[in-house]
Amino acid sequence: MGGLSKKAYQLQILRAEAGPLLALDAGNLLFKETVPFAGLAGQARVTAEGIAAAYDSMGFGAVAVGVQDLFQGVNFLRQIAASSRFPWLSANLVRQADGGPVFQSSTIVKVAGLKIGVIGLTGPIAPALLDDPSVQVLSWQQALEPVVEKLADATDLLVLLSNHPFEENRLIAEAFPAIHLILFSSPNSANTPPTQVGNTFISQSGKQGKHMGVLAIDWQASKTWGQDRMSGRLAEKRLELDGTDGRLSRYQGRLTEAELKTHQGYQELLAQRQRVAAELAALETELASLRANRQIPSSLAGRFIDLDTTMPDDPEVLRIVEETKERANNPDAARTTPPPPAGPVTEENKEPARPELAGWSACANCHIPQTRSWEQTDHAKAYLTLAAGHQNNNPECLQCHVTDRHGNFDALPGPMTEPDVDRLLALAPDLQTVGCEVCHGPGLAHAASKGEAVIRRNPGPEVCLQCHTEENDDNFDFGRDLKLAGCPVE
Repeated sequence: MGGLSKKAYQLQILRAEAGPLLALDAGNLLFKETVPFAGLAGQARVTAEGIAAAYDSMGFGAVAVGVQDLFQGVNFLRQIAASSRFPWLSANLVRQADGGPVFQSSTIVKVAGLKIGVIGLTGPIAPALLDDPSVQVLSWQQALEPVVEKLADATDLLVLLSNHPFEENRLIAEAFPAIHLILFSSPNSANTPPTQVGNTFISQSGKQGKHMGVLAIDWQASKTWGQDRMSGRLAEKRLELDGTDGRLSRYQGRLTEAELKTHQGYQELLAQRQRVAAELAALETELASLRANRQIPSSLAGRFIDLDTTMPDDPEVLRIVEETKERANNPDAARTTPPPPAGPVTEENKEPARPELAGWSACANCHIPQTRSWEQTDHAKAYLTLAAGHQNNNPECLQCHVTDRHGNFDALPGPMTEPDVDRLLALAPDLQTVGCEVCHGPGLAHAASKGEAVIRRNPGPEVCLQCHTEENDDNFDFGRDLKLAGCPVE
């Protein structure tokens, strides 16, 4: 949720600078890429409700129903949609009984004097996600034809919010030229600049909320995109003419009129100036004719805004994000399984740790300089940062802020299970930190054998990248950061 308050701030800036705008999202908004298991369903729902509330605050015009938005079922998303001030759109999620849409299939939004039609299209869904047996998923071929036909004449500009990958959207653009713009939200994809397919532009912003796409559209009554980018060509020719005039003036300042008549470079430049002026005049004539016949082609300019951590936050959305995190961090409210034992963790009530873990205090018995050095690093304070941010009961965060990599210490952790979560929430104090064993591997045998059992001495970047992923730390540099976190040589 970290990028929401920054996205909201940027939307406020854009509204102040450019005037009316339409904020749209192609879905896959509420949940991450894996379905949260039963033990974390409550926490996932709290987060989803907070995201929807933030989008309300940002004044979004419409959001498509993405596959990942259905990870807690159709009925949960119905509840979200009922309380949202913007419509959730899906033309292909329909009731089996009568073929009617489960969610709103489309909407018409008026912006800057234009009637903009927006259609939602959900991607292929696993049957298990459809918790309501009365719901079925149509193919885009079945779903789009009646909606596009209805909106094509009733709107000035037609936008599709699609949950399909780029190549599928290319086929949609070829089949439905009346759709002028396709914004998509394919999982695992990066920023995709606007790409023209016939009379349709296709684009998406990268996942994880780290980027925001901005399209500045000059929409004309022709309802067509300029294949030759008329406005751009005019601007280029005017710049070329200005540059040529500047070079001519420099010759004129150095040479006499008689010398200019015989100077080859000047005469060639003069001929070039006449050619460019003629091309510019022809373009202006063509543009005037197109304008008179209401055939001026439309144009767009696209850019992406990186929502990095240094950007300002919108106060209202930041408040929503912080309140949501605090609610999600409450295990009694967020979990659907019983919470771990109340009160301080003791030897009697703590959840058993992984049996091969010793804890950092066992390492300190022999490795005193290394322990003192580690105590000064951010790794030693990792759990405290979660507690300060009210996330110390959030298993997704905990797995990288404590000494317990569920699964394999040499690879990315697999999907969490109920026992994994219970263990993370009830670790002993010397495992409530990114301790020695996160980098050097389980150390109980090493400590018990007084150093005879082999342990990893020099962790490579693959160890760090278990947690310092692009999503969690887009500024990670192994060589630089090792100097800050590495142990002194014995």
